[in-house]
Amino acid sequence: MWTKSIIAGAPAGQAAAAFGVSAGANGVVGAGAGAASYLHQNGWRINSGWDFAGKIAGGGFAGAVGGLAGPAGGSLARGMSLSSTGMVARAGTMAISGAGAGTGSMLENVIAGDPIDPVKAGATGLFGAGAAAIPVGRIPAFNQTGVSTLRQMPYFARRTANGMFNYNQTNTVGLWGGAFGGGSVGFGGDQLQSALGW
Repeated sequence: MWTKSIIAGAPAGQAAAAFGVSAGANGVVGAGAGAASYLHQNGWRINSGWDFAGKIAGGGFAGAVGGLAGPAGGSLARGMSLSSTGMVARAGTMAISGAGAGTGSMLENVIAGDPIDPVKAGATGLFGAGAAAIPVGRIPAFNQTGVSTLRQMPYFARRTANGMFNYNQTNTVGLWGGAFGGGSVGFGGDQLQSALGW
């Protein structure tokens, strides 16, 4: 199966570190966007600790999945012998990002003690997929060079805390730019859904 070969060429520690840094950075930004969204919607007060925790966890989960969606979509396309940057890869990225955002919405409901709202989860998933469809292309502030598949991540993505915060290194700006771009879309999507009463 193609999944066995995703990281076969890289030392497991480097692969795990690259996946962890990308998911972690994006997850932290997603959690922060979730917290900011909750506070903005509630007059900058925490009215319910569980609702607040749910928003943080949901945003963090969506962000973490979104941080790996691009390379995962590229890997899906490569597994079908297609381009890791073509239309199939983009569709895979959108599907994975959308699934992460929708699942994050359901996680938010569970932690808050609310029933799962499939309409809200679906709408949130559409925002997640839409965020992945934004054509940032080769803008270095939102893109990492050479990281279009999971197999490439151990070699070209950031793998250490030092690399995450050293903005002179290749792909550090892209890591955080992509994370904040996704977090901004998540925040905006939350605000729009709130304004529409979802």
